[in-house]
Amino acid sequence: GRLPVLPWLTSLLSLYLLGAGLAAATGLVHLASVSEVLKILILVAMLTIVSKSLASALRGDLYGRIFCLAFLASAALGALQIMQELRLLPRTGFTAHYTAALFALMLGSILLHRFRAVQRRLADISTMMQLNFASAREIPVDQQVQLLLSELVRMLSAKRVLLYTCGDESGPLALYLQRAQPGQPESPPDAAVPKLCLAAQKTRQVATHSQSSQEEIRDRIADQLGERFSELAEPLLARGQLLGVLYLESDGSGLGREDTAILQGLSRQIALLLLTARTSTLEQESVQAQKVLREQDVLLTQVGCLARGDLDTPISVPMDSQLTAVSTLLEGMRKDLRGKMAALEGGRIAVQQLNDDLRFQIEERIQQLLEQALSEGAAGTSRSVSKWLEPGEMLADSYRVIRILGQGASGCVYRVERTTDQRQLAAKVISAKAQKESILQFAREAQILARLTDPHVTSIVDVDITESGSLFLVMELVEGTPLSQCLERYHEIPRARALLWQIASGLKTVHRLGVIHRDLKPANVLVVENEKGLLAKLVDFGVSTIHQPDANLTDSTEREQPGLLLGSPMYLAPELVTGSRDARPPADVFSFGVLAFEVLTGSLPFAKPPVVSRYRGEALRPTPFSTLRGDIPLYLSELIERCLSDDPAGRPTAAELVDGLAPADFSGLSLQSAGRPTVEL
Repeated sequence: GRLPVLPWLTSLLSLYLLGAGLAAATGLVHLASVSEVLKILILVAMLTIVSKSLASALRGDLYGRIFCLAFLASAALGALQIMQELRLLPRTGFTAHYTAALFALMLGSILLHRFRAVQRRLADISTMMQLNFASAREIPVDQQVQLLLSELVRMLSAKRVLLYTCGDESGPLALYLQRAQPGQPESPPDAAVPKLCLAAQKTRQVATHSQSSQEEIRDRIADQLGERFSELAEPLLARGQLLGVLYLESDGSGLGREDTAILQGLSRQIALLLLTARTSTLEQESVQAQKVLREQDVLLTQVGCLARGDLDTPISVPMDSQLTAVSTLLEGMRKDLRGKMAALEGGRIAVQQLNDDLRFQIEERIQQLLEQALSEGAAGTSRSVSKWLEPGEMLADSYRVIRILGQGASGCVYRVERTTDQRQLAAKVISAKAQKESILQFAREAQILARLTDPHVTSIVDVDITESGSLFLVMELVEGTPLSQCLERYHEIPRARALLWQIASGLKTVHRLGVIHRDLKPANVLVVENEKGLLAKLVDFGVSTIHQPDANLTDSTEREQPGLLLGSPMYLAPELVTGSRDARPPADVFSFGVLAFEVLTGSLPFAKPPVVSRYRGEALRPTPFSTLRGDIPLYLSELIERCLSDDPAGRPTAAELVDGLAPADFSGLSLQSAGRPTVEL
């Protein structure tokens, strides 16, 4: 209490025993004298403890009162025995065994009472556990937790029990369930969380609120009565995870250590139920997420088919899917695209038919114009001397001249603007005074361009004759730079391959239609490079010929003199030593090899024209790639060396060049698509 009597008596007895022991050991005093004083001190201590026990028993529970009663009886008999030893009372015999027997009997009664109480609680807990296990598969987890809370209120005679849950250890506590004794009001949903719950959440330890003040607790004997609480907060732990806090209020009798043990056992059961509920929820969410992922995978597969152009595969998901709205929207888009594609396909077929008709008409128009021009020349019809047009003048009332792009002896090339749609085009005009050979060459070029429809070949737009008798053809205007002026920009392997692949692609189309260019060189390749990528176009088919002529094409090879060479000598194939009239597709492939060698190395593969070497009977030996550049891949160098073969049969075709130069990509270098040109009259 406020006067620490027992600690003073403890110190006094300890000091006396120490001093008396030393005195008896050294022989200063007799041992019997020491025991006499010790008996007096023990008597005083017993009287003090009895008085304190009586005071505590008045505030204690049943066990405390039984213990105090046993101690008082034992202390009375002990005090009687000591006073007889001190000769204060007459001796009546030894009574210590009665004292021990009485004390043991009292303790046995306490033990028996506690045993019966524990058995009753264990029976209640066992019944409740069996009920939980039996109903675990039949009732939801929430109802099982409610049953446990109800049993806690009944078994511990609690005023109320509140169950708080949290998402994580540091997250806020939220009221999950509550139970109270009949007649007790339940806590409102927005009630403040008790401080004990917050303390239990923070420390993950049991937090208690005592029923008595700290001074009163110090007055008690802990081993006798134990500590009792009016409020208690128990953290709910399962597998090291904090799931919530269980808060319990006493009805006034307090909660002892036994109550705490029972509460901890049931708290673990509640924690397992909550963990089971969370696991079940996570499993359901996982199953639902997997279902959604499967549906998304199916939907993405269908969208991938749609992106690849498959407009016939319907896009659908199950009716109860979360992606039904997206699926419905995509399905509507698919149907709309299919309808539009059907309309576009119909239009494309119509346009294709129209283009075929226009090409047929343009060939007939060229033939008529050619006959008209030749007949006028043969008849000696007087034609006005044509002069070159100046900027601003009109060409055939449909094209306004902007400026001159190039000029020759018998013709001129203008940059013009079509008045109907302001499209910029290139117009090639041949003078009315041109020789018959120039007119035939012009007609052949127009016929060839009318047949070529490839994004890497210039396309023809119109052909006509002016009032002064000058033939002209209108072609698409390519805003590019001749390759001969920008060779150094394409020495890198990826850029060179991209460029050469496009040139080979155009050459493949030319050869497929039976046309031989006969003047393939860097100056006749226009290169356009902008933000859209790289585009190469073959131009200048003025000396081109037709290897497979038919009735609809005008071929002038028969009119060419034997041994006449057309084109640039350094690019001509050696077999053309007999004349360009013998040119075949392998001759263009040879020219392509020279061009490719120059693009990759910056120099020509031969020191002198190959036709000269063949004429002199010298072996054709191109400069090895390894002497000029060592980083060219082997397959690329072998392909170019095959193009430079002395034997035409050993050279690859243009189609083989396209396959050999076309990898999966050009290292990120995009290629422009010029689209399908349209022939217009």
